[in-house]
Amino acid sequence: MPATGEAALLDLGVVLGQTHAFGLIAGRCPAAQAEGLRRLRENKLYKRLSETWDDFCRDYLQISKREADRTIHLLEEFGSAYFTEFNQWLPANRSTRNAATATMKPKIASAA
Repeated sequence: MPATGEAALLDLGVVLGQTHAFGLIAGRCPAAQAEGLRRLRENKLYKRLSETWDDFCRDYLQISKREADRTIHLLEEFGSAYFTEFNQWLPANRSTRNAATATMKPKIASAA
């Protein structure tokens, strides 16, 4: 059951703070950051500060909605193993990374 009133605002502050903190630790906690993004979106915690997820991402996370949704999608599709074990091997170029991810999908799924 979603929190209401002051509890919801406190929950929003905690999740937002955790998400920012994980992002500042030089990429050491990307799975935890992705989980924070997912929690913000799924529980609609962002509604206390912004009308839309798009506005919240831009104004408070300083990332695009597309990037936030992509990160959440990777977490949901591959689990935390994508961020902790396999992502470090993937190339930085997006098209190459997407191709590598597609070929690694069975390995990632079996590691989860």
